[in-house]
Amino acid sequence: MKRILLVLVMLSFHSAAVAETLRASLDWSQRVTLGLSVSGVIARVAVQPGQRVEKGQLLVALDDQHLRARIARAEAELEEARQSREEGVRELQRATELYDRTVLSDHDLQLAQIGEARARAAWHRAQADLAEARVLLQQSRIPAPFAGLVVAVTAQPGQAVISGLRAEPLVELAQDSPLLARAAVSAEQAARLTQDSVVQVEIGGRQLDARLRHIGLEPLKVDQAGPLYELQVLFDRPDAFSARAGLPALIHVSE
Repeated sequence: MKRILLVLVMLSFHSAAVAETLRASLDWSQRVTLGLSVSGVIARVAVQPGQRVEKGQLLVALDDQHLRARIARAEAELEEARQSREEGVRELQRATELYDRTVLSDHDLQLAQIGEARARAAWHRAQADLAEARVLLQQSRIPAPFAGLVVAVTAQPGQAVISGLRAEPLVELAQDSPLLARAAVSAEQAARLTQDSVVQVEIGGRQLDARLRHIGLEPLKVDQAGPLYELQVLFDRPDAFSARAGLPALIHVSE
């Protein structure tokens, strides 16, 4: 009899604690479409749809031979500019010494100053050219901006990429931890929810702690009962759970 009373107390406590259960569907917490800002020919596609990647992992790379050649040329030009700048500094020092001994005219001193300034400017331009060449090489590759799941790949080896005003989409990457659960709630339900609300997501019979991410300010749709607003909650994906957008879930909101 005591066991029955204990079970009844626990059930009544549980029903009081769980205020509402909402039907929801799973979605990615973040999804990005990635492309290249430089033109070229794709040399390598390192991933395929469904593959899990780590942050910084290579996804797609262009043929970079011409970019590496550009870097080599820029490095040679920088070395030449460095030597010219050093020679310009030495020449200006000699001219200044001669001018101080009244051996050199004002005009000749000005020519030495102009020569040194031009050599210094050429050195700065060579530095900028080398930095730009290195940036272009970096931009010829697509690394994963975060750890996640490859959703789609449209890139193919040998494909020409022409990047103009808009980058061509080549890879779609989704972040599946944390995951997102979406539900539609009424205005009254939305008004009762706060950042302090205790929320859990149930998937496959397993309840997981979650946190409120967003309550919509504009209705998703309006039915006979009135407007419905989007509720978004985030939760960490269990290691053994294979996430797919659109899978059903339940959101439990406790008082």
